[in-house]
Amino acid sequence: MKRWLFAAFAIVTSALTFACGERPSKVYVSQHGDDNIAVLDGTTYEVTDHIPVGQGPAILLDTPDHKKFYTANWVDSTISSVVIASKTVSTIAIGSRPFVIAMAPDGKYLYAGTVSQIAVIDTATDAIIRTIPAPTTPMSLIVSPDSKTLYVALLNNQLESLNPATGEVINPLIPVGNFPAWITISRDGSTVYTLNFLSSDITVVDTASWQITTTISTGAGSNPIIGTPNPDGTILGVTNVGTSDVSLIDTATNQVTHTLKLTGRPIGITFSADGKKGFVADFGPDSLNSDPFRLLLAGIQGAPYPFDIPGTLTVFNPQTAAVLDTATLGSAPSSIVQITQ
Repeated sequence: MKRWLFAAFAIVTSALTFACGERPSKVYVSQHGDDNIAVLDGTTYEVTDHIPVGQGPAILLDTPDHKKFYTANWVDSTISSVVIASKTVSTIAIGSRPFVIAMAPDGKYLYAGTVSQIAVIDTATDAIIRTIPAPTTPMSLIVSPDSKTLYVALLNNQLESLNPATGEVINPLIPVGNFPAWITISRDGSTVYTLNFLSSDITVVDTASWQITTTISTGAGSNPIIGTPNPDGTILGVTNVGTSDVSLIDTATNQVTHTLKLTGRPIGITFSADGKKGFVADFGPDSLNSDPFRLLLAGIQGAPYPFDIPGTLTVFNPQTAAVLDTATLGSAPSSIVQITQ
């Protein structure tokens, strides 16, 4: 009788949890220095598992259906494909270091930028089906919400847009800031942002007119590295390697509204599906002793980082930048995915 009552109580509690919107979740963090993906409980933020992948996983993406992961592995120049449910890992030989990967929102293709081209990978087969030439090294890629346009930020401080099916140029090269290490796009596809590492600013481009509308300063010596909008598109979260903080930007005004100071140099950032939480990973206190540009180059070149200390996951309120929780990670946590089940 007692067992029956306990089971009934558990079922009711679970049902109430889902009804209140508190669905179970997990946080996944690629760890460049440990060659794995750390799996964290989405409530306690305790590390519960690790998924081994290729060497030096720098970027972690999931498919829109949350069934697969892909990591861009900078050390062994591969891409790892991971079936999340079974933790089955396959290796995609890319032939050159995959500096960046981008997922099409329809989930059909993964795009990988290497030294001089973009490889197009069919996510159903994990095979490279074609390549798109690039005028110089693609620093970052992002795909429009309708999956019909591929935006490319290039090493020569320029931005272009391409037809991902044919490789034809849609919008010609335009100049952006210095060393556009990352590119992201608004939720409605109307705006592209290039995060310019060396000029410590963000170039804002209107995708319809193909004109620069403004430049957002993230602060002297900030070295912005990764950016992503929150689910409703009202906030752009940006990690700043140089000043070891996060800029939260109001996308309506293009103004920095809050700054979250961290204990180490940050890389990865994301938001929960309901937009109530933000997640940022930093390299830990010892990383503050390393020059930001040398740290970036070490990662790109696959060289060992000049420190080996656990990183930190910080959970924060996107509206106020208040810290909600922290957790200890492994070596050089680089990219984050949060999945609500």
